[in-house]
Parts: sequence; structure tokens; C-alpha cells
Amino acid sequence: MKLKLKYQALTTSLFLCSHLFFVMEAQARPTVGFENNSSTQPTVTGGTTFSCIPQGNNYATVGQKAGREPVPLIVWTPKGSNHFGEKYPPQTRCQIVTQKLNAAISANGGTMKNLLLTNGMVSNQTVICTLRQQETACNPNNTLFTLKPENASRSGEVISQLMQIGRYGSSAGFIQETSGQVYVDLGDWENKVF
Repeated sequence: MKLKLKYQALTTSLFLCSHLFFVMEAQARPTVGFENNSSTQPTVTGGTTFSCIPQGNNYATVGQKAGREPVPLIVWTPKGSNHFGEKYPPQTRCQIVTQKLNAAISANGGTMKNLLLTNGMVSNQTVICTLRQQETACNPNNTLFTLKPENASRSGEVISQLMQIGRYGSSAGFIQETSGQVYVDLGDWENKVF
């Protein structure tokens, strides 16, 4: 009986120590992601990281997997910034949208599978947003950015201009249009470029 009690006490002590170590280890791990809106640090998303980097006179939201070269998802140009207004130059827009894209992927379980980039309406404004599989329309939580009113009727064209994606600068095969609604399958993009 005495031996059995010592064995149970030892087992319980080991369990508690290992549990305490696990909790301490888990708390010691740094969080990955953005600390504020001006950060350009990448966020880990199912093996693909996204960051905002300078690219010539432009900025690009790029995706990268370990051991592979970065691939631009969206290129932010001074001309393209005219779609957003003067308070959003390419670098600012790149940082904001990269952060929102990482948040969308995180909300999608850390994967781009079944994640669409599209256009829609939120609060009577035309927006570009991401849709998860269970979502059917843009809303304030999935909006990446709002277009200026004069560009609202050209939202599909704006997406096409932004999506200078792929290794050869082409977005062919990633952009689909249905009744004026443009969809870019980000999961297909990820699979094809990596």
C-alpha cells in the first residue's frame, strides 16, 4: 500500500511538472503577426508568409514559402494609388492590405484554400474583400480596401490591375468573372506559384 501511494504521488508530481513546463513553454513562444499598422513583418500562414516589400518604384504584397523565392500577389503602383486617394500612397496601402490579408488567412484557419478575392458593396461603398467558404458577400470584417467612388464601376478592372501575380507577371487562370463579379481564387494562386 505504501509503495502504491508513493508511485501515485510520483506519477502525479511528474504529470504536474510536465504540465507546468508545457504551459511555461507555450507562454514563452512569441506571437507572430503585426504589432501595429505600420509593420511590414510577415505573418506565418500555413507555410506561406506575406509581407510588404519595395519593388522598384512600387511596393508589393508578396507571398513566400520556406526555401522559395517571394512571389508578388499585389503590386502597388503610384498610378494604382489613384484608385484609393492621395492619403494612401503605395507603401501605406501595401502595409494596410498586407496586414488585412494576413488576418483573413488567419481567420480561414491559416490557409488560402477556399479563400476568394472579390469585389462587393459595404455601407454603400464598393470594396475589395476576401471571402471564406461560408461567406457569400463582402462585409466590414472581410474588407481589404474601399475604392474611390469614381472607380466603383471599375472594381473588376481594379482587381485585374492589382493582380499582377505569378512568376511571369501574369494573372491568367486566377481571375474569373461572373455577371460583373470578379473572383480570384487565392488557394489556386498559392498552389500554382509555389
